[in-house]
Amino acid sequence: MSEQDAVTKAHVDLLEAQVDMMKNALVSNNIIVSDIYGNYYQVVIIGNQLWMAEDLRVTNYFII
Repeated sequence: MSEQDAVTKAHVDLLEAQVDMMKNALVSNNIIVSDIYGNYYQVVIIGNQLWMAEDLRVTNYFII
């Protein structure tokens, strides 16, 4: 493994650890996600992925 590969791997490992911390904080603190219309949604962890616990309740979608 080259020195640059080792640096890149260390950076990716750090980012993955930060994402895991954020996912766990969202779920353990019962933090919810909101949309532009003021609807709130709970999140859950399934496996190692963060998912919304319910479908979006928005009625207008914007195409950018």
